[in-house]
Amino acid sequence: MARAGAERQAPVLDLGACVQALQNLRVRRELSEIEAEIGRLATRDPASARLTELAMKKIAIRRRLGET
Repeated sequence: MARAGAERQAPVLDLGACVQALQNLRVRRELSEIEAEIGRLATRDPASARLTELAMKKIAIRRRLGET
């Protein structure tokens, strides 16, 4: 936080871009949580219906991020 205050110029001048960046961070955090849960389930219960559900959700999020 202090680093942002030390910048000579704001890293984002457009409020819309700022909102977009925050949304992107939120979605990436959600993706990270899903991937962690997939990792846990894959070792405990590889045939879990929840594992399939999470994999589908991961694919949807990656598409939303434009990664696939």
